[in-house]
Amino acid sequence: NPLECDTLCFMGTTVVSGTAQAMVIATGANTWFGQLAGRVSEQESEPNAFQQGISRVSMLLIRFMLVMAPVVLLINGYTKGDWWEAALFALS
Repeated sequence: NPLECDTLCFMGTTVVSGTAQAMVIATGANTWFGQLAGRVSEQESEPNAFQQGISRVSMLLIRFMLVMAPVVLLINGYTKGDWWEAALFALS
């Protein structure tokens, strides 16, 4: 396990005192952390219940907006007679 090895230092390691020389043996995706990040990002998971709920609420709000904007445009334009102002009001 790389985390149990006393002779390794990782990015962000703080040296409190003394001197040392180090040799870089891997960078980027070739490091232990890079491989871990690669394994985590490769996993495709099914949306959980929370994500499904958020998607359903979002779609409900989008459908509501797609219905209400034209309704507001028609009612406001018909009652006030100023269709340009009604369009701006409906879009806002």
